Amino acid sequence: MVLFMFRFGGVWKVETGEVASLANHLRVGVRVKFFRLMLQQFMKDCSIQFATATVRPASQWICCFKGALAIDIAHDEHQFVEGFLAAQLPEPASGLGKTLDRLHI
Repeated sequence: MVLFMFRFGGVWKVETGEVASLANHLRVGVRVKFFRLMLQQFMKDCSIQFATATVRPASQWICCFKGALAIDIAHDEHQFVEGFLAAQLPEPASGLGKTLDRLHI
């Protein structure tokens, strides 16, 4: 089942089926923003303490400052993400990271 959540007018909406599959045509930046907002709301609702910051990730492919939430991942998981980015990006994302908007996730 395809599921897509977005925030409209301060209220979270859930779309399924054909409407949700159309959401894949949204820019990845918009989808990432919705995911970030949903994750932050979930963590607040669960009373999980967390911090976010604008940082330069420890990545060879994201060479620009981006908003981040720190999580612990294993080295092989990090290498998997780096390999995915290498396959998707023609060059490392720098400056404002506009090349990240071209990702087809």
